[in-house]
This record gives sequence, C-alpha cells and structure tokens, in this order.
Amino acid sequence: MKIGIEAQRIFRKKKHGMDMVALELIRHLQQIDHDNLYYRFVKPDEADQVLQETPNFKIVKLEGGGYPTWEQISLPRAAKKYGCDILHCTSNTAPVFSSVPIMITLHDIIYMENSVRKIMKGSGSRYQKFGNLYRRMIVPKVLRRSKKVITVSDFEKDRINRF
Repeated sequence: MKIGIEAQRIFRKKKHGMDMVALELIRHLQQIDHDNLYYRFVKPDEADQVLQETPNFKIVKLEGGGYPTWEQISLPRAAKKYGCDILHCTSNTAPVFSSVPIMITLHDIIYMENSVRKIMKGSGSRYQKFGNLYRRMIVPKVLRRSKKVITVSDFEKDRINRF
C-alpha cells in the first residue's frame, strides 16, 4: 500500500505539539512497518535532519506558498502524483477536494466553539485568528469527506460527533 503522510511543518525549527505527534508517529512507523511504502509530504525548512529516508519511507519536499495553498493545492496534487492509496493528514486540517481518500487526525475542535465575531475580537495574533477561521471553514467539510478520523480522547470524539 502507498500511504501519504502530511507533515508540512515537521522540518520547522520550533515545533508545536501537533508537529511532535506527527514526528513520533512517523518514527515509530519507520521502526515497525517495512512492507508499506510511505511518502512524507513536507514543506522545506531548516530542521530537515529530524527524519531520514529509508527504503520504504520517502521524503517529498513540496513548495507551494502559504499554509492554505500548500494544503489545498500542492498536497492533493502530490498525493495523486505519487499514487497514494490514502493520505493521512496529521494536524487538524486536510484538502477539501482530493482524489486520494483522506484520513485525518483531529487533535481538538476548540476553534469551533467560538463565533467568527468572537474569534476576530479575541486575543491572539492576526495569524492565529485567520488560522482559526480557516480551520472553522475547512474542518466540517473535511470531516464529511474523510474515510477515517483519529482523535486524542473519547472526550474529543464526543465533541467532534456533535458537529
């Protein structure tokens, strides 16, 4: 099976929690799975030595602009180009339109709890606000189209099922 793994920000120097989850998932899969072929789709960045290629774990560096452009255009094109049977998106969002079936890891949906107005008037940088708006717009569509949804707890599972 050919499995794509979205790990866009895994090579950035200052990793966040979701980046670390994706990194550890990939490291463990490299240790236990020698049968399937994996393509890790990443955005080029300075900390590119955190993972190495192995015979069945390839690194595909994708350019493609900002986060939404990379995720919605570059990522699904690459997954199709490499013949992936499934694309695992590891950090709460995924392409809305993909010819490759999607499996998503949804860590939480806190951004769904606040209205658009509350998000825009709340604290946080402009980048964080627009990120929350983007997730708020994308996640419900992706959930409907995903073949599988992974989350961190039964509590989050219950919250996700309400949307």
